Amino acid sequence: MPYNPDDLMVQCEGCTDWFHPACIEMTTEDAKKLEHFFCGSCSSESQKLQNSLSASRHPDTKEDGKNYNSL
Repeated sequence: MPYNPDDLMVQCEGCTDWFHPACIEMTTEDAKKLEHFFCGSCSSESQKLQNSLSASRHPDTKEDGKNYNSL
């Protein structure tokens, strides 16, 4: 598709790629209201990172206080 400066696009704050609202299943009105935007790839990478950080903060410790991760 040729570049059209009149087409609204939103930029991902993670990867800095640009997206047409319709291509990411968003209305133009919703896109205009955005303060921050992360594309699907960056959102899933961020979620994976948050999950791994959360898991590393909570060792697999049983009620008896022993850590069973090293077994």
